[in-house]
Amino acid sequence: MSWGREADPNKPMPDCTRCRKPGMEMTRERWGCDAPAKYPVFTISCSKCSGNDPKCECGGTDRAPVFRCPTATLSSAHPEVMLGVKQFMRAYAFLESRQILPAAGGLNDQSLSFVQACEIVDAERGLFDKIRQETAERERKVREKKAQMGRGR
Repeated sequence: MSWGREADPNKPMPDCTRCRKPGMEMTRERWGCDAPAKYPVFTISCSKCSGNDPKCECGGTDRAPVFRCPTATLSSAHPEVMLGVKQFMRAYAFLESRQILPAAGGLNDQSLSFVQACEIVDAERGLFDKIRQETAERERKVREKKAQMGRGR
């Protein structure tokens, strides 16, 4: 599962093949593979307050901490939950690639859970797009600076 690796290729992301190798116990602990990590592994949009409650676990930032690796969380989920996630992702892919909604009709005819799940995925994708753009901008500035330094010799 690649969950955000494309956002910042320079930032190490959990990789099950790497984490499962012998001697990687500290990595597994840090990424929350077997139990919750000591520190957040990553953050997601806050589904509880959407950043509107300073007393929420997100502190009103709309970024809720997650202490487990997503792969570990999903692999330990009940089979019905996994089926629901797979069905949603399939429906989302159809919506994105073909503009086909899962139920006949318009947006108001879709289940509330589908609409809410789409909003969550879209928010996370927007965050990754922002990170990707910021990373590209930083890299562009570094290249420009190096080029200027090379011409200034």
